[in-house]
Amino acid sequence: MRVISLFSGIGGSSEGYISAGATVLASVEFLDYQAKVYRDNHPETRLYEEDIRKLDPLEIIKDLGLKVGELDVLDGSPPCSSFSVSGKGSKGWGQAKNYGNKKQVTDDLFFEYIRFVDAIRPKFFVAENVKGLILGNNKAYLSYILKSFPKEYRIKIFLLNSKDFGVPQSRNRVFIIGARRDVVGENFDPSLKRRPPITAGRALEGIVPTKAELEEANIEKYSIYPKLKALKAGESAFNLVKANPYRPSPTITATIGGRGSNALHHWDNRRFTVAELKRLAGIRDDFTFDSVDPNRAREGIGRAVTPPVTEAIANSIKEILEND
Repeated sequence: MRVISLFSGIGGSSEGYISAGATVLASVEFLDYQAKVYRDNHPETRLYEEDIRKLDPLEIIKDLGLKVGELDVLDGSPPCSSFSVSGKGSKGWGQAKNYGNKKQVTDDLFFEYIRFVDAIRPKFFVAENVKGLILGNNKAYLSYILKSFPKEYRIKIFLLNSKDFGVPQSRNRVFIIGARRDVVGENFDPSLKRRPPITAGRALEGIVPTKAELEEANIEKYSIYPKLKALKAGESAFNLVKANPYRPSPTITATIGGRGSNALHHWDNRRFTVAELKRLAGIRDDFTFDSVDPNRAREGIGRAVTPPVTEAIANSIKEILEND
């Protein structure tokens, strides 16, 4: 099963496809430090480190030796700040915003993804986004997005929580899965295999942070420390959250990369180490972040799709292709 991943980040979704036995032929990532991490972990994948608006999808599949209609899966996670559940994102619609170490307008990027679908005509496409895309005023925009896909696709929308797929993290995300009508019948309905929930404490068993890691994770000198210490495990104060070892972790967000920021923290009143966050995100232990600092690593994990979810989607697609 051949895959191209757009807006690939550090490669969370790619990890899921690879675990399902697929080959990720190419990926596209705009942020240089996330591209470094992707290259380190997926040297066999051709990576286009470029603004997607400047890329020609037909040139990419030509580079890969493919013709229109031959690609099995086009994967992608267009940046999603304008679909914030809090509703704040819509106020800055159409404006360039901070995104990692760059600024860009993100509100049109879903349509860049659709441009690739329209040009490449993959057998399947999988687009991931935040839960806010299906809430409130954003539902009208979602309708516009769905109508913009080529008519030859049957489309299903899923709201999936990572904790239902063996990930020790509660993370709700929307997945739009499309299948070409010549590949699937009218009863197209992907069957996704769920797994039992795993608690954060159980997931971190066997990890013993080094002295250097604990020093790096220490936040005692920051203003949020007294607030964090006052919280019980599982409690939150706005965006400051203390995890509970007896439950799946709350959602890991990109803000976890900011030292001293209001984000998810360990029940021991410190930051999670990168090794711990990999476990909470369902990322393999030997996935390396050696080319970036720990804060960029945390941010990358916060942005990443949890691999077990895309693995379940990939297995479902693989089953459909094999039956066909």
